[in-house]
Amino acid sequence: MYIPSFEQIKKVDNSKYRLALMVAQRARQLNDENVEVYVDADDKNNVTIAMEEIIEGHIVGDK
Repeated sequence: MYIPSFEQIKKVDNSKYRLALMVAQRARQLNDENVEVYVDADDKNNVTIAMEEIIEGHIVGDK
């Protein structure tokens, strides 16, 4: 499982709750739709993929 550091999370958003919502929404998109995956997805679950995409800046939420 991908566990980002607190500094990585803070760069994305100061609100851990908003980040959790972003991850959940993206994970649902990955599960329900045929969408492009922006990170290496080998043997990873949708939540891990979503977290990596958000931390790496591929997915940006509303502020």
